[in-house]
Amino acid sequence: MSWPRIALYYALAIGLAIYLQGELRRLHPAIAAPVATTLPFLEAVPERIDRLRAESDDLAIEFQRREGRWVVAEPQGVVSPSDIVDAVLESLTSLPPIEIVADSAEHGQYGLNPPRIRVRIEAGGEILSTIAFGGLNPTRTAVYAKKSGKEEIYLLGLNSRYYLDLVFENVRRQLASAGAAVAPAAGVEQRDAEQVPRAAEPVPAPAPKPTVPVRKAPGRVRHK
Repeated sequence: MSWPRIALYYALAIGLAIYLQGELRRLHPAIAAPVATTLPFLEAVPERIDRLRAESDDLAIEFQRREGRWVVAEPQGVVSPSDIVDAVLESLTSLPPIEIVADSAEHGQYGLNPPRIRVRIEAGGEILSTIAFGGLNPTRTAVYAKKSGKEEIYLLGLNSRYYLDLVFENVRRQLASAGAAVAPAAGVEQRDAEQVPRAAEPVPAPAPKPTVPVRKAPGRVRHK
């Protein structure tokens, strides 16, 4: 077989493969390749955001911006570093998603039904977006996320999820410490309650033993 004929066969094979791939995507659009994007995941100005509420299955934390710093409005009596909230917003408003999952299959397979964490972001009393964070991807290098009102499922870098996990861990630790000082708070594990030292109970003094009078034996009478 001559080389020109071999080259012709290769060209036909490549053309047929391209044609079949196009037909497959046309008939089954759900298996199309993920779509990349260069836009930030959240198109907002971080400095204008004044309220952030993060909810998990057992805890809700709300931050408010006051005099340029973030303070914890809920739960009360808890503090959190202000810059960690800025880090969450920075990761959402400056970085684009790694990719957009093209199909909108069952959300359960992405850990979004129910979501692991839900974040509501507000500015001036207006809700800018509510973001649901799901599970990690198979390689555990990114996290699935979805914005309210959107069908697309995004794959984000781990920064935002990492900072949110730090926030929840910090607040849980403070709540556990505050509860242990008085009594185990609701939701604190039983082993935390068992670690609270108990005051020693007073030991009752032994009852006095009854005394029995001792009688002297009668002495012998001497006869003179």
